[in-house]
Amino acid sequence: MKTNNFNIILPVYLIYVLCAAPLSAQTIYLPQNKFIKVNYRLNEDDTTRYKNHYLFENAFSLIEDMLCGTRPKSFKDAVFAVENAYHDGQLDKSEYDAEINRIATGILYASSLDTISPTRNMSLNWCIFSFFTKPCHLNHSQPLLYDIRTLTEGREGGVPYGFVTHLLKTGKGSCRSLPYLYKIIADEVGAEAFLALAPMHCFIRHQDHNGKWWTFETTVGRFRSSGSIIEEMHVTEEGIRSGIYMTNLDENSELVLCLKDLLGIYEVKTGFYSNFFVRKTYELGMQYSTPHIIEAYKVDDMKFQLDKKAWIAGCRTFEEIKAHPVFGPEYEQVQQERKRVDDIGYYEFSKEEYLYQYERAVELIKKQRIIINADNE
Repeated sequence: MKTNNFNIILPVYLIYVLCAAPLSAQTIYLPQNKFIKVNYRLNEDDTTRYKNHYLFENAFSLIEDMLCGTRPKSFKDAVFAVENAYHDGQLDKSEYDAEINRIATGILYASSLDTISPTRNMSLNWCIFSFFTKPCHLNHSQPLLYDIRTLTEGREGGVPYGFVTHLLKTGKGSCRSLPYLYKIIADEVGAEAFLALAPMHCFIRHQDHNGKWWTFETTVGRFRSSGSIIEEMHVTEEGIRSGIYMTNLDENSELVLCLKDLLGIYEVKTGFYSNFFVRKTYELGMQYSTPHIIEAYKVDDMKFQLDKKAWIAGCRTFEEIKAHPVFGPEYEQVQQERKRVDDIGYYEFSKEEYLYQYERAVELIKKQRIIINADNE
C-alpha cells in the first residue's frame, strides 16, 4: 500500500516487477502535512478517459468466471488476459498457446525417457527444472535468465519485461514471469508444483517422493532453503502465520494473484488506483482468497476516497481530517484497515531495502551469467 513518506514509497505491483517507484498519479501526502497538488475534480470513474479500459474489464470478467465456476480455471489464460490488457489487445493468443504447447510437449517427451526419477511427478518437475537451467533444444540452447531491464528501466518501462509473453519470446524474465511460466508448464503437463510468495517476490515449491519440499528460485536457476528466503526477503512471522507468504497457493489464490497484477497494470496504464473498477476487483479477490496481498489495494482505495472528500471540503492537513466530525471516523477506519493488513504480515520494502535488493539482484545475475557461460564452454 502507498505510504505517507517520500522515502518509503513502493507500489504494490513491485511484489513481482522490481523497478523504480514514482509517486501515484492520484495523490499522496507530503511528510509536512501538506498535499501534492492534484485535480480531485476529475471523475476517476469516467473510464472513457482511457480507451482500452474494456480490455481490463474483459480480463476481470474472464477471471471472475473462473472463480465463480462458470468457466474452467486456467492460470495460463488468466495471465495472458492480464498481459494483453497492458499491450492494448495486441498480443497473439494462438502464438502464446502454441509456444507453451511446444515446451509442454517437449517436457512430456523428455519425461518419458527418464528411467531414474522415482515418481512421475518428480520426473516432470526435474524436466521443467532442466528446461529452465540447462541448454537444450526446447530453450534454444540458452537457459532462462533474469531480465535486468525490469530493474533499470523504471516502473512503466520495466513492466513488460516481467511478462510471461516477453519471457517466451526472449528467454528472459523476472521473479514474476519465471515462476509463472514454470507453473503454467506444470499445469500443462500434469506436474504438481505451487507458486508461493515473499515480499516483492514469487517462487516455486514442489515435493519429492519422501515428502520433502523443495524451493526453486527461478530467477537464479537454483534451489534455495526456505530459511534463506525468509531472512533475505524480510518475511515476518505474521506473514507466515497468516499464510500470505511462504504458503502454496491454491487455484483460487493463483487467480487472485492475476487480479492483483491486473490492478497494478491498470494503475500504470491509467494512473488510477481508486475507482469502481479497482474496488470490484479487489473485492472479488478478497471473496475468493483471504488473507491475500490484494487486500493492500483496499487501503489505498479507502485513503484516496477520504483524501478526495476532505480536499473538496477544504481540509489541508492530517489534523484537520482527524478533527473533522465526518472525516475523523473515516480516517480511523482507514487506519484500522491499514493495521489489519499489517497484522496479517504484509510487508513493503523501504527505499534502503529496495536498493539493497536491487544491488543484490544485479550481483546474482552477474554470477548466473558467469556460471552459464562456463557451462557452455
